[in-house]
Amino acid sequence: MYIWTAILCFAWAHLTSSSPLNRLLPILPHSPISTNLTSSPKPLTWAVNPINLIARPDISLPTPLSEDATFINIVHAIKDLAHGDILGQIPAQDFKTERYPDPLIRLTSPVGSETLKREHVIWGLHGAFLGMYGNLGFSVSHFTLLLDGVEVGGIGFGDPFREVQRRELGYRSLDPDSEMSITKPTIPASTPPPNNLTSLAARLTLSFTPFSRPIPKPDLFISIIWTLALAAVPASNQRIPHLWLPIGQESNNCRYTVSATVRTSTPWLQFFWVVEALSRTADWAVEMGLYRMVRGVLRVDGVEVGREMLVGKG
Repeated sequence: MYIWTAILCFAWAHLTSSSPLNRLLPILPHSPISTNLTSSPKPLTWAVNPINLIARPDISLPTPLSEDATFINIVHAIKDLAHGDILGQIPAQDFKTERYPDPLIRLTSPVGSETLKREHVIWGLHGAFLGMYGNLGFSVSHFTLLLDGVEVGGIGFGDPFREVQRRELGYRSLDPDSEMSITKPTIPASTPPPNNLTSLAARLTLSFTPFSRPIPKPDLFISIIWTLALAAVPASNQRIPHLWLPIGQESNNCRYTVSATVRTSTPWLQFFWVVEALSRTADWAVEMGLYRMVRGVLRVDGVEVGREMLVGKG
């Protein structure tokens, strides 16, 4: 316990650089991470080097969306995307959860293409969420993803094109032949996760211990989405040998860390389990209405593999 406390104190001191929460930001490139699995307690981390991707709001309608539902649907979209190659291509598709069928998250590919880059979508979701929290508010909206000024895709929340059509509103230079035309056939919904991923996720159990220290709801939400986006960078089977310190532009009032339980054989703490744990932590916080410091114990096949902490500032 004393070692864990010391590690968390070090992590908090190391991660005190602030960043504004209302910028429509950007992304991390695919960065190599250490695969050194020696006994050194050096934390697993990598440098933040954002590339110039912007989630630009193009439509923001007065039809409101639930903040909690938008958060959960983004979390589960990133979770599903995190299990594939971060640099791979994916088809235009929809995301939603059984609990929150609205807002539908609709991905649209850029003109002349039928696919989007997975990393662009993940960090576009992050940027759009910051935009909604910062200035735009949670409403039916659409964001165009721009990389170095070039359109690389789009993300809609709540089917904004249909809403525009219903309200008989115009849309900037909407070309009827465009991939993003409102006359475009409905994009197929995303397929369920493969059975092997579903059965693999079922091996994880997570138990929570909440603490009395509150964490502002926006900070907790932003920190979870930022951390999920970072956890999508390495391969799902990448092992975390000691401690993972996600660093960068997440909320300055909420920090996430995860430490591996010392083990000499499998199962290990891997990024697959961290991604699953983060999504379940998000579900738990919203379902319980508890926005506070919390510790989670990760067990795989009943064996403890690691512990996560969401820590508030102060």
